[in-house]
Amino acid sequence: MSLPIITAVRALRDPHLKESVLHTAQELAHRASIYGVVRASNAYMGQKCHCHQRTFQRHVLRLIDARILKKTVVKRLVKVRVGERLEDRLRNEVNVYTFTLPWKRPPRIQVPIDRMSTTLPQQEEREKSVGLGEDIQNLEKGLRWYTAGSLGYEATLEKITQLKALLDDDGV
Repeated sequence: MSLPIITAVRALRDPHLKESVLHTAQELAHRASIYGVVRASNAYMGQKCHCHQRTFQRHVLRLIDARILKKTVVKRLVKVRVGERLEDRLRNEVNVYTFTLPWKRPPRIQVPIDRMSTTLPQQEEREKSVGLGEDIQNLEKGLRWYTAGSLGYEATLEKITQLKALLDDDGV
């Protein structure tokens, strides 16, 4: 899903970025959506990058300075009981990181115009398991279930005629 972003991060050749910072960027890229957006907590990403969460925060600051990431801090107003009264306090939500470096977006898949299938005959939806002679015999047995002159009877007779014509062409 995020392969183009991972490829773009691996292609970075910035001499100011250490290997551990690039590793952090790759871990974020692995969790990115196709739009380059990641929602992850500092503690979780610190575990995934095998470092402390404060180290992860420093790496993010370096990635922001290198114009690879953009960080959005989301806060929420929460009521907290303080003694006898309720007070409004700001609580941090999970941060949102957005990749700002250019990456090659996957091309839109266009369905090719299919001209060949309109000229081919309709395919049968079953596999060939019997020969023409057996197929004709089976259809003739099935004729007794139809009333003479009915739509099904006429269609079966037409199919038998087609198969017999094929049998005659092959036998010649």
